[in-house]
Amino acid sequence: MVGAISLTYYKLHQSERELVFWQNKYQQDVASLKNTLVQLKQTEQKLRSLLKLGSKEEIIKQAEFKDLPSSSGAVEIEDIKQEIEKRIRSISSLKVYLKRQKSIYLATPLGWPASGYISSSFGWRIHPITGLKDFHHGVDIAASIGTPVKSTANGIVVYTGRTKGNGNFVIIEHGCGYSTLYAHLKKYIVKEGQEVKRGDVIGYIGSTGLSTGSHLHYEVWKNKKRINPLPYIKEKINFAQG
Repeated sequence: MVGAISLTYYKLHQSERELVFWQNKYQQDVASLKNTLVQLKQTEQKLRSLLKLGSKEEIIKQAEFKDLPSSSGAVEIEDIKQEIEKRIRSISSLKVYLKRQKSIYLATPLGWPASGYISSSFGWRIHPITGLKDFHHGVDIAASIGTPVKSTANGIVVYTGRTKGNGNFVIIEHGCGYSTLYAHLKKYIVKEGQEVKRGDVIGYIGSTGLSTGSHLHYEVWKNKKRINPLPYIKEKINFAQG
């Protein structure tokens, strides 16, 4: 009888120790998961802050944060795991979106390609040489001969050459549907296939081709269509719309 009681006591004591062990492990698992969730929330918030800087449009909606019970309350590990998975999916989506926004930003022609002033705008005008009404597909930036001409976005030089109308010119393909043309150059210093970044000097202003004075003829193309460069020169572009 005494042996049976001792065995029963031993098993009960062992069960209590196992219970304490699993309770401690459970609390550690919960604490670890909650810590992971907090870190994910912080990462997500940082990414969303970048979104606010890069675009005014809320492409990905804010997810509401659920308040987790304290460690002393009833906590379901599976609930926390589901919340973590939700955060991971959200962060993955945000990273993809931000990467896309960065690509669009680097490919978008921004700022002045050369120091000077606009002497002829985009649109209908009287051609300064022929005297006929024609549509001007870019802007002319007047400046002194030899003024540096810079690429307005990252890209690849796809064409360099000379024609009767454009004189010495360069075409750069930027990606995301954008390309730019720089014409009437005194000379260009890049070659076809060369990679350039925004701000790199590609040539110098001249008066080659059909030109009445030193200036840069600058065009912006979007999806194979020539568009008004002025909003891009003034940097008023919504990148979310790309």
